[in-house]
Amino acid sequence: PAGLHNIADNGGFFPEGLPAVVALTLGVIFAFGGTEMVGVAAGEAKDAARILPKAINSMILRIFVFYVGSVALMAIVLPYTAYSANESPFVTFFSGIGIPHAGDIIQVVVLTAALSSLNAGLYATGRTLRSMAVAGEAPKMAAHLNKHKVPSGGIIITSALGLLGVLLNAFLPGDAFEIVMNLAGIGIAGTWAAILVTHLAFLRQVKAGAATRPDYKMPGAPYTNYLALLFFGIVVLSNLTSSSGRWTLALFAVVIVMMVAGWYAVRGRIRGDLLDEVLAEDVEAGEEA
Repeated sequence: PAGLHNIADNGGFFPEGLPAVVALTLGVIFAFGGTEMVGVAAGEAKDAARILPKAINSMILRIFVFYVGSVALMAIVLPYTAYSANESPFVTFFSGIGIPHAGDIIQVVVLTAALSSLNAGLYATGRTLRSMAVAGEAPKMAAHLNKHKVPSGGIIITSALGLLGVLLNAFLPGDAFEIVMNLAGIGIAGTWAAILVTHLAFLRQVKAGAATRPDYKMPGAPYTNYLALLFFGIVVLSNLTSSSGRWTLALFAVVIVMMVAGWYAVRGRIRGDLLDEVLAEDVEAGEEA
């Protein structure tokens, strides 16, 4: 029967210990990847100061309801030992409560969610690459907009790079998915860390009187920035405990070296002042849409 005893009688909240929780956190970060696109979308918002706080608060509420709520429900209905890495926990859950064809239903949901995530990812990377290309930080092709004001150049580049996953699966079929998931998780953690560091730099400008802090503020900053950065560091280093994790960190190191080399290659022709023009064009495109 369902109840809190399914948690209490099976080792409590951390039955496998905190190291297991830390090791799995990178997968959770991977699942949450894309939340930062709220900031990317600000470029097309007509009234970002009013809309963004509502969007961010709504996103946090939905995470608690749909993610934390669903995990809590699964933990209450079935003990954690009932779930297996070979089957979606949602399939196990719905089958356990007697819903027929649970596997088929979940497959449709997962496929729909994957397509939605892909669409959102293409949007974010396309816009980001366009901004970088206009400023001289990315290939000129990425700056191209089609007649519908869609950054088609950036989307084509992103799609082409996605094919590298096919090659990885050919060479490491047993570890490919976990490597890609962990690599994406590290990349997302790195993106969030960069946002936190940028926010710290912004706060220093505010303190020096060079910038104005908006009314909508990050709770506990700058201390919460440092705590989050420490957390991300621990999670990333936890990959050293597994073979696929070490492969992931090795690949990530290669990516970092390539990014640093790319920066030194293009830094002499970067035009940061052009980003204001890009922002104005994106806002105009958003209003027309």
